[in-house]
Amino acid sequence: MGREIKFRGMDEFFESGTFSVPGSGKELAERVEVNASYYQANYGLIFAVCLLYASLAVPPFGFALLIVIAIGVYLWGIAPKPAFRFGADGLDERQSLIAFAVITVLLLGGTGTQQSAIALLLATVIVVVHMITRQRSL
Repeated sequence: MGREIKFRGMDEFFESGTFSVPGSGKELAERVEVNASYYQANYGLIFAVCLLYASLAVPPFGFALLIVIAIGVYLWGIAPKPAFRFGADGLDERQSLIAFAVITVLLLGGTGTQQSAIALLLATVIVVVHMITRQRSL
C-alpha cells in the first residue's frame, strides 16, 4: 500500500521558527523531497483554492477545467489501458501524461485569462517557497 495522504494543520504548516534558507544544494533537495511528501495534501489544497477562485472569477476557465478533470478521470480511472492508441501500440503512462498535459494547456490556455494564470502562479510560488524554506525531518 502507498503512503497515507494526510492534511496537516495550518499551525504546523506555518509553524514559526521552522523556516530558513537551505545551506546547500543537498539540503535544498532533501527539503523539497521531504516537504513534497509530508505536506502534499496542504499543497493540493492551496492549488484547489486558487483554481476555485480562477473558476469563479472567469467562468470559461471553470468550464475548461471541468472538461480537463473529466478527461483525466476517464484516462486514469475508466478507460482501458492504454488509453491513447496509435496503430497497434498504445502510449505508456509517461507518454499519456505528456499528451494529457498538452490537452490541458490547450484547453485552459484557450480561455485567454490572466486571472487564472495569476492564481496558478501565486499557488506555485507559495508551494515552492514553502517547500524550500520549511525545515522538516522525517
